[in-house]
This record gives sequence, C-alpha cells and structure tokens, in this order.
Amino acid sequence: MISIVIPTYNRAGHLKNLYFKLDEAMIHMGESYELILVDDASKDDTAEVIREICKMSRQVKGVILTYNVGQQNATLAGIRHASHEVVVTLDDDLKYDPATINQLLDVYNQGYDVVYGIVKEVKRKKIRRLGTAVKEMLLFLLCKKPKEVQLTSYKVMGGSILDHIRSDAHEKVYLSARLLQKTNNIINVEVASNKEHLATTYSLRQLIRLTFTIVKYYGPKLTHQNHQKDMNKRTQYVIKELV
Repeated sequence: MISIVIPTYNRAGHLKNLYFKLDEAMIHMGESYELILVDDASKDDTAEVIREICKMSRQVKGVILTYNVGQQNATLAGIRHASHEVVVTLDDDLKYDPATINQLLDVYNQGYDVVYGIVKEVKRKKIRRLGTAVKEMLLFLLCKKPKEVQLTSYKVMGGSILDHIRSDAHEKVYLSARLLQKTNNIINVEVASNKEHLATTYSLRQLIRLTFTIVKYYGPKLTHQNHQKDMNKRTQYVIKELV
C-alpha cells in the first residue's frame, strides 16, 4: 500500500476531478492506497470539498490548516499523517498524470531511496529559468545534490527517508534539501506531460523564498545550529481540522 500526499490551495473547483483521476489510475494499477489532501488555508471552498471527498471514500484523509504555510510545510503536514511505508507526493494542478505513478514505483522498487518524476518543460521565462538554476546550484553546493538529478514536487520515497523528513524542525522546510542530507541514492524518471495541466500557482516570489530557506537552514555547518533554534520558534503549521 502507498500513501499519496497532495497539498492544495484554492482548488475547490478542481479537486474532485483530481480525486477521480487518481482513483481511476490506482484501480487500473491494482494498487491499494490512501490519499491525504492538505488544505493550506485556502480562501475558497477547498476545505469543504475535501470534506465531501472524505465522505465519498474511506481511503481519503483531509488535513485542514489554520493559516497558509506554503507548499513545502503543507506537504510535511501530510507526510506526518501518512500511514504507509511508501509515500508519493504530487501537485494539485495535474502537471503530473496520476497514471504515471506506477512508473515511479517500478523504479523505486529496484532499490532507490527516492525517485523523482520529471517532464519535458515548455519554454519558461528567462527570470524563472535563472531562479531554478540558482536553486539547483545551491543544492549541489550545500547539499551535495547529484548534478544529473532534477528535483520536483513529484516523488516516491520511503523507509528511513520518511523518518528523516518527519523529524525536520525548521520553521520553513524544503523537503528535497532535507532528504539530500540523508541520501544521494536518487534517480529521475521521465514521464509524459499531462494535457489537462492547470496553470501553476507557484510564483517566482515563492521560488526566491525557497532559495533563502535552502541557504538559511540546509547548509552543512548551519543545519544543526538552526535546527536547535527552531525548536522554540513558531510552529511549522497549525492543524485546524482532521477529516
């Protein structure tokens, strides 16, 4: 069995379609699963839609957050509520087709600690490409990321990697930087792009914030020091409701 964690924000009109496509893919794969939907304090009716989906299926859990903490912290909240030894993290915009999860699982079962799904990107703005390049370079320099590996939000991981991620006490987290502290037994799997991909809500500003998070918390000399300081800081998230 696997746990699938999807953080979501302002997707009330889309979540049921996402759930149906995911469920269809899992049935086709013959894979037992649980789905954890994390509402990052949406301004629309996302939380109510999650409640409705949970009523439709016992396989679905809802984690409703009190205030907005960002994609990474919201994903961490979901991972901490996952019941199974293998976790898949996925975006809420269908950039990655749920039907490709089996491709990642097949490679993961070959003995890798983490498998990232990637798609061939359409041409992006230069400033966005530059921001991504800076982030990747920092992860290479500070966290020893393998040069050939691309990091995305779509990944499969399990075992001690999950324990390491769950124990992250930083106020702001970046899950890929955290797991790179534990392993470099990582590989990419290229999957087909999804034609139903929605517009992303991930902005350049968020990418810049993520870059600062990497520098502040995940450098080899700063990790332990900042980890201890953050134990007494503002919590990573506050759960309003478990569904």
